[in-house]
Amino acid sequence: MHTALALWTRALALTLLGVVLLPVAGAAEEEKGAFAAPAFCDREASRHAREIIRQFLLPELHAREYHFPSRCRLEESRDMYAWQESQKTLGVRGTWKCNFCGKVFRNEHYVDGHLDRRHADQVRPSADVCLADLCPLLLCDDLANDAIPGDAHAVSPCSAFDQQRRQRQCGLLASECFPLDGGAVSVDLHEYFTQYFCEALTCDGSLKAQRLRALRGARVEQTGLAYPVLSVFTLAALAMFYVVYCGTREARPEGPLARGDLRRREPRERPVRRGVASWAGFLWKEEKAKEY
Repeated sequence: MHTALALWTRALALTLLGVVLLPVAGAAEEEKGAFAAPAFCDREASRHAREIIRQFLLPELHAREYHFPSRCRLEESRDMYAWQESQKTLGVRGTWKCNFCGKVFRNEHYVDGHLDRRHADQVRPSADVCLADLCPLLLCDDLANDAIPGDAHAVSPCSAFDQQRRQRQCGLLASECFPLDGGAVSVDLHEYFTQYFCEALTCDGSLKAQRLRALRGARVEQTGLAYPVLSVFTLAALAMFYVVYCGTREARPEGPLARGDLRRREPRERPVRRGVASWAGFLWKEEKAKEY
């Protein structure tokens, strides 16, 4: 009887203790959730996806003054590693510095490991997207290097089911970031993304190579204007230098000095330095001459 009463009392005490501590633990968890550590996400693959967005999508957005909507998974504020990547700096001789704590590392691999170990909690509350998961849709493996797959073969083993699944996922991503009811600019960008990215998710190696060439060609056209402008400025600078140089040559005087005559000149007669004894003898001779 006493044993049963003791067990019942202990159970009641534990229940009351849990009721008291549960709100406190919940508040602590809510406070910690402001900067929650991300689940496993491939940092290097995320970096490749981020670079593809920067090179092939952001120029098109800036040219049309368009911004990703908040629900778009390509939006920077939803990128898990965007905040951490902005807090590391490339230094001299390939070193990298962590701006969270000021430590310096010999290369980027070590600073990445440091961020994963020491600053994994430095993630924005809205950052819930791992860009590495979107790499198959952003053609990371194909755009990471300069090689374009041959026309006769596909890049990797592919099936019709995989092709349909990836193209369907790519279409959903295009609708998130460029909704068809978002205006003419959004529709234009939707077509751009579908044509160059979604249609490249095919098992047909020839069609894939064609889309990759078209995508890189569009990127070259976007940045190709800088080369003619730079060439014009270079030619103008050379012409100005030529005019100034020729003008200074015409203004130079004629003669051997103007041509830089290097013939040997006669040495000038230097005054003879006299010591104390020499000066004394010289003065004695002068006095003798005055006597006569």
